[in-house]
Amino acid sequence: MFFVMVTKRAFLEILRYNTCGNEPPPGSKESGDNPEEGTVQISRVGSSKDVFYSDVKGMEFNFSDRVSVFDRGPIPVTFTGLGAVRCSIAAILFEKLDAADFRTHFRERLDEQRIAVTPFNIPELDVYYPQAFGRLLPLEFLFRFVATKKFCSRVEGGAVDRAAIECLLSLDEDLVPGMRFQHPFVECSTKHQAADTYVSDEEAARLAGLTLGQLQDIYKVVARAAIYLKTLFRSVGFDLCDGKIEGALTEEGMFVIADSISPDELRLTDSGGRSYDKDPVRRWYEECCADWVKELGEAKAKAPYDKSGWPPYSAEPPPEVIQDLLWRYEAVRDALSIKK
Repeated sequence: MFFVMVTKRAFLEILRYNTCGNEPPPGSKESGDNPEEGTVQISRVGSSKDVFYSDVKGMEFNFSDRVSVFDRGPIPVTFTGLGAVRCSIAAILFEKLDAADFRTHFRERLDEQRIAVTPFNIPELDVYYPQAFGRLLPLEFLFRFVATKKFCSRVEGGAVDRAAIECLLSLDEDLVPGMRFQHPFVECSTKHQAADTYVSDEEAARLAGLTLGQLQDIYKVVARAAIYLKTLFRSVGFDLCDGKIEGALTEEGMFVIADSISPDELRLTDSGGRSYDKDPVRRWYEECCADWVKELGEAKAKAPYDKSGWPPYSAEPPPEVIQDLLWRYEAVRDALSIKK
């Protein structure tokens, strides 16, 4: 495996040929009255979106009105309209990243809740597509501009390389919660597991089939993307504190930003410190369902990778909490739309 440098124009030409110009694979079925539609099947159902694949048209993301907190899966209540807002934000951010010369899997927005993306295989889940452009990496790339209390505890406990942090600090600074980094700190956690787990760079490289040098090259891309997004959000009145980016490798070894980018993946605040993510729902459960949150935490500690023993949601958020979350996502969408 290797990395190659190509221009954005050349990359898009390769992408267009691979995903749009090929004939359907031998033996593929065609459904309906329109053979151009190909065989459409749902590939995966997630907390925030469903993934569809067509032999002819490629892959589509259908953003849902579902919300998950504490890694427990979708809450049994519909957040009506959230899918369309998520779709708008993701499409705008992917378009801006594309225009800034980042390689992404985004192709186009199809309608209110769907975008077309380039398919990538997922070997860890034994998911393969006839026209895949490469493979999804089994990692989440986490970046942070602000040190949280949990992050500081991980550093103090030796779970994070202190030397990697100290290079972000001034000589007379100590790491404390709330400290801001001028350059983002990037690390990895696992993907495709019931509970995501932080991993060392060595373990991340092993899991993804990369060399440490290749992983560091990806970190540089993630850091540049994080800085770009932080600058973009600052221009519309938000502070990007931290977030995650997922990615894939093409057959030629190019890193591509994949999955989705929205307040589901980013922690945004305004000048007053108000968050613009799923925080209203999380706080409601912590305040109104404290016993359930405690029980869930204990179940996670006993079986972090087996959700079958985790307690189901004990209650549904009231309408005012649902509306509060929708308002925050809509505020992000509206600000980005004006900037667009």
